[in-house]
Amino acid sequence: MNYFKKCKDNWSLIFEYYDKSHVNWLNRFLHTLGVPMMALGVTGIVQTLSSSQSVTYFIATAVAFYYLRLGSLKILLIWIFQFLIYQTAVEFLSPLYTTPWVLVLIAGEALLFTGHIIEGNKPTFIQEIRVFLVGPIWVFRKWL
Repeated sequence: MNYFKKCKDNWSLIFEYYDKSHVNWLNRFLHTLGVPMMALGVTGIVQTLSSSQSVTYFIATAVAFYYLRLGSLKILLIWIFQFLIYQTAVEFLSPLYTTPWVLVLIAGEALLFTGHIIEGNKPTFIQEIRVFLVGPIWVFRKWL
């Protein structure tokens, strides 16, 4: 049985699973670097491929509603903080070209795969796509 089906939308169980599957200090460090890089890369790609910011904000709103549905205001506030950081970085770094954002995304993913090779387990997002939404919150909640 898939662990994430058991967790459903229970944040504490999902974070507990993340904590248990990311024990090695180097894997955690690589995730601390790689997860924000991936989120920044995705934000940059969406921003540069869309003809206006409305697509970016539509996706951001959909993700915000997902977090809000889970009933955690703290998680929603962390995500809003993250989105503002990513959006600001995209605006300043390279709003016209997609290639740098693809490279940032690939570099972030490479760090995560390297961490999982060191840890000796498979990346979690292979089991469940929702992990892509949970990963940035897992990293940022450690900082707060």
